Amino acid sequence: SSACGLPVESLRRVLDAALRERLVVPNSTVDRESYRFTDRGVHEDLYGRIDAVERSRFHESVGDLLEAREGDDHAAFEAAHQFLLSANRAKAAGSCIAAGDRAKAGHATRRDRNSR
Repeated sequence: SSACGLPVESLRRVLDAALRERLVVPNSTVDRESYRFTDRGVHEDLYGRIDAVERSRFHESVGDLLEAREGDDHAAFEAAHQFLLSANRAKAAGSCIAAGDRAKAGHATRRDRNSR
């Protein structure tokens, strides 16, 4: 099942319908499938309809899924963002520190490569 608790097949049907109605559009990269709302107002309206406790749990679930992706810096940064949107401040703090450490290590690696 997905982070939102729906079976993946059901989530795909909802996504396909949103794509057909042009509520969302692909926003993918070579290695990452993602989508974005075409209208910020629709996004804010739908987001606002979700109960705050449920929204917090959803963000924590997404953060957990992203955090489990070993070696994926982008996922680590996204996990930190999701934990910040959740009510779990301990996970948010730890994840932000870990993401900062990854960014610092990545910068040092690029700096070393460029100084050769």
